[in-house]
Amino acid sequence: MNITLRIDSTTNQKLSVSSESSGRSKKMEAKNRVLDYIARFSRWDKTSIQSVDGSYSHVSFDLNIEENKLLNHFFSVNKKGMGVTRKTDAAALILQQHLSLFPDAPTYGDRE
Repeated sequence: MNITLRIDSTTNQKLSVSSESSGRSKKMEAKNRVLDYIARFSRWDKTSIQSVDGSYSHVSFDLNIEENKLLNHFFSVNKKGMGVTRKTDAAALILQQHLSLFPDAPTYGDRE
């Protein structure tokens, strides 16, 4: 399943830096960070989310069936606290928070 995240320019810039540092493509970096957040945290913690600017771009990546189930479960448990109604918006917030919590390129995940 392919999902497309709408991300603000600050998140996009952080993602670009992280993907360059890790040697992964931006889409692989985004996917790894979303999945890593879900694996680390069972609940959403909005304390580190910063306000976004008005400029947006998009990043897309594929999820296999199991990865999609994990994202669906996290979204169903946390959507009210996240204040979003779409899974892709939740994944964009997860990516934003992961980049804030773990700015250095982690060593997890595949390279593409």
